[in-house]
Amino acid sequence: MGEAGRSTQAVQVIESSQSSRSTQVILSVGIDLGTTTTKMVVSELTLRNTALGAAIPRIEITGKKVVYRSGIHFTPLTGEDRIDATAVFRIIEEEYRRAGVSGREIKTGAVIITGEAAKKANAEEVVHLLADRAGDFVVATAGPDLEGILAGKGSGAAERSRKAGRLVANLDIGGGTTNIAVFWKGNVLETCTLEVGGRAVEIEAGGKIRRISRAARVVAAETGIGLREGRPAALEVLRRLADRMAACVAAVLDGKEPDRLTRQLLVGERRKLSVRPEEILYSGGVGELIMVGAPAATLAEVAAYNDIGPLLAVSLRQNSVLVRFLTVQPVETIRATVVGAGAQATEVSGTTIFVEDGMLPLKNIPVVKPAGELVPDTEAEIAAWLGQALHFFDSGQEKATLAVALPPLRECGFGNVAALARGIVAALGPRLDGGEPVIVLLSDDVAKALGQMLKLEISRPKNIICLDQVKVENGDYVDIGRPLSDGRVVPVIAKTLAFA
Repeated sequence: MGEAGRSTQAVQVIESSQSSRSTQVILSVGIDLGTTTTKMVVSELTLRNTALGAAIPRIEITGKKVVYRSGIHFTPLTGEDRIDATAVFRIIEEEYRRAGVSGREIKTGAVIITGEAAKKANAEEVVHLLADRAGDFVVATAGPDLEGILAGKGSGAAERSRKAGRLVANLDIGGGTTNIAVFWKGNVLETCTLEVGGRAVEIEAGGKIRRISRAARVVAAETGIGLREGRPAALEVLRRLADRMAACVAAVLDGKEPDRLTRQLLVGERRKLSVRPEEILYSGGVGELIMVGAPAATLAEVAAYNDIGPLLAVSLRQNSVLVRFLTVQPVETIRATVVGAGAQATEVSGTTIFVEDGMLPLKNIPVVKPAGELVPDTEAEIAAWLGQALHFFDSGQEKATLAVALPPLRECGFGNVAALARGIVAALGPRLDGGEPVIVLLSDDVAKALGQMLKLEISRPKNIICLDQVKVENGDYVDIGRPLSDGRVVPVIAKTLAFA
């Protein structure tokens, strides 16, 4: 269920044939296995053919409705470094029972593992097994950038940016990380993640420190704060720690060049945001504490969840930089990521596709996308251009299945598509000898024509998939599911699989 990769997830539904049915409702599940908590939602997605009369069919998702929200469960662990898989499975089975659904009824969705949970020794194994048990086409995803994007869709930040026409940032703050995603006109512009979360320091009810995270140790060392596991925690010391973490988050959001400490807390390559948002929303467990104004005036109040989450919420809520942003009430807080995984990440693709019988489903296919805004014009140019991208993918994986994602064609005439087909065949070269599927993802509505031409060039059965209107980038992985809606649609999920 998982490899490594970038960030955007979308369940895309692609029409494959005509049918008299114009509407179908399918069930989607979202499961979030997080640092501190595990939760699940079940959503109804309404698929409708919105084309008029004899026009080319256009399948769109015209309705998204969350029909079941699970309780909030503490993520079960066995020791410090392993997830209790049996306990997680019991939680999800019980929530399915309460929701009144079975895995057979679930047609799409995602299991996302987030924050510190993704770093556990058996994280990849658990999330793969969970996705396999969750439904017919439920996939596994991981990665902080993806978590931020899904949370921003689930919280309402993406929709807010679309309706208000403003730069809107969502700060998803959980147990292990703060995931920032900035949206403009409904689309994500940038993401950024810091190791700042409520579980930075775990404390017992009496105030004794149970565990200090790596990030908290870094902050303590840089600022001269004394923390020791097994010793009582001083409220003022914990407050200084939380204030310093909040200052790092604020500096990144404000577009400041990060100082030494902030650089040590940043996850991945992103060092600062290049745009300054106009509005912010908070989600995640700590985000919910910010919005409800949870108190943290005493050690007992701070230790309400056996960590410094309430104190971090106060520090963020009172930070002098963050208070200058307009704060918008989110649609979802603690469940934002799981709602994003189950419903709000869903998009719809084009209709003119080419899929040979018996090839689906396929999962965890890496995406290779050549550089450039347009496909070159001639067969030779296309072969060289695509060949270079394939070489950079990994010259030692000539027989590995992959998906080639292409930018638009300059023109979509017969000659252009024919040149593209021949260029693809020339670039793939030895890969065709192994019998691996040829998977091409296009932004133009020429997938069916390209598939037919590739079929003539390659002349092998059950070997070609061409899909249009699919949005992916280098480093993504795609899952392509079995046809839905009487064979009219094929679900495609573009995702990230990045396990620490």
